[in-house]
Amino acid sequence: MNLLKHKPHLKEKENCTFIEAKVAYLAQILTQLQNEEDIKKMNKLIDMLEDNNDVQEVHYNLETNE
Repeated sequence: MNLLKHKPHLKEKENCTFIEAKVAYLAQILTQLQNEEDIKKMNKLIDMLEDNNDVQEVHYNLETNE
């Protein structure tokens, strides 16, 4: 959906205020890990990346149960 195309209509009809807009790629295929050891390793990697001050955002296509 192209929000820029719909912005005038939304603003008029719903009285919306846009604070931020960004382009994002959303994964179409999610990956599942079956091995418990692989799941632990992936969770550890994600935690390490999220805790790193030099990393702004962490994205992954792993399907989680959280």
